[in-house]
Amino acid sequence: MKRIEIENFVTIKKAIYEPKKFNIVIGPQSTGKSLLVKLDYFFSSFLTRLSSFYAISNVDINYEPKKVIKEYFYEFFNKNIISNYDFKIIFKSKNIELKIFKNKENTVEVVYNINLEKLIDEVKEEAIKYRENRDAFIDNTVLNFENKSQLNDIFKSSYFIPAGRTYFSTLKESIFTLLQSGYRVDSLLLNFGRIYEIATNDLNRFNNKKMLEKASKILRGNIVYKKEINSVGIQNDNIFTPMEYLSSGQQEVLPLIVVLLYLEILKANLFIEEPEAHLYPVSQKELVELIAYIYNKGSDINITTHSPYIITAINNLLLLDEKKDKIDKNSPFYEMLDYKISGNDISAYTIEDGILKNIYDKENNLIDAYSIDSVSEELSQEFNELLELE
Repeated sequence: MKRIEIENFVTIKKAIYEPKKFNIVIGPQSTGKSLLVKLDYFFSSFLTRLSSFYAISNVDINYEPKKVIKEYFYEFFNKNIISNYDFKIIFKSKNIELKIFKNKENTVEVVYNINLEKLIDEVKEEAIKYRENRDAFIDNTVLNFENKSQLNDIFKSSYFIPAGRTYFSTLKESIFTLLQSGYRVDSLLLNFGRIYEIATNDLNRFNNKKMLEKASKILRGNIVYKKEINSVGIQNDNIFTPMEYLSSGQQEVLPLIVVLLYLEILKANLFIEEPEAHLYPVSQKELVELIAYIYNKGSDINITTHSPYIITAINNLLLLDEKKDKIDKNSPFYEMLDYKISGNDISAYTIEDGILKNIYDKENNLIDAYSIDSVSEELSQEFNELLELE
């Protein structure tokens, strides 16, 4: 099991985060949800960065691994902002430990134990063999390391799907302007853009009927890639609508769905920000089921959300798993069994006043939706008080 301990890191005052196979962090904006999940993604991918650095870069092979880790850390977390906090972050997995903190000299320091040092040396030694052959490195090295049991927890292929996915509806038209102006694109968005481009080019080869049907329900049409005009969009009957002319909800969710279709067979570690953005509640439910389908295929899921509908949909799938032995082929729930979520795999948290709070009720096998949707009762009470005015 992974464990991330956080003290005084920007908006997070104190947290002990223990992600499992299906993880959700919910709460208001600016509380630290994305910060927490980005930390998890960083720790899940830093060995991949080290491997890529020593295999592809032309730098001296003796370049200090701790410097590589620190530079990678700064890609996620602004150096000038975090310098204002006396923070400490500790990552543990099996016998591995990595600590990143602000030391007495007011500089960020990276420290790791002997087990991780040995592992890093192994990663570095293996990666250096591929310095002259990038394709061979991509095809062989990462897969080789993923198959090593001691790396399974932290070297599983990880993909971050950021919020703001409508960006890609306008990117096609403005890319040259952005490049000429020197506009700095967020690295997570840029990395997602790369995988989205690959997935788009392969889109017409996807043949998972169940996923495609679910995608069509969410998008209210079929995803189509028109190679002749280099455009992805939605087709209803014989009418094709390019992405840039879709609704805001469709623009936000289409890139997410395209990438999910592409990653379905990889059994990856997926980090998804605000999957519900601009979606009607029924579509949010359908999207949760699509994500749960990929989880059942072997992927790990990490979600940040503002939506109580996402929580309710997940609770239904937890209950579905609990009742699975009572569901036969004649049950209306039989077709949903591909979306069930095991209570053994779930973790759910919210952040209140900078403190991470576990909101998964293990006894009842449900996420405590009331703790994050108490506003419904407040609104109802306010409405009743208004009715009583004379």
